[in-house]
Amino acid sequence: GYEETIEKLKDAIVNNGWSIPSEHNMEEKVGKKIYIIELCKQEYAKQILSDEKNYWVTAMMPCRVGICEEKDGVYLYSMNMKLLANFLSGDVKKTLKKVAEEEEKILKV
Repeated sequence: GYEETIEKLKDAIVNNGWSIPSEHNMEEKVGKKIYIIELCKQEYAKQILSDEKNYWVTAMMPCRVGICEEKDGVYLYSMNMKLLANFLSGDVKKTLKKVAEEEEKILKV
């Protein structure tokens, strides 16, 4: 169910060494069961932001996962970091590939 999925996802995030800087319960704002969890791994954030030329990445930080209850079940949504990494280069590409691998593990809730 919806609440159970949120709790399992939060546990998976923490158990995989990530933190949860913020959570957003959107139900009151949009009238639907939508919950957004922000997740961050300090090590990866530091790697990317150690160079000022990478500050543009802050527009996508921290990572987010949406949990949405729909008519036929509960779904998780997140940005496809693996695909995004294919369009980038250097340290950002390497770091986003690591992020993608770890998010994949986390999202197997």
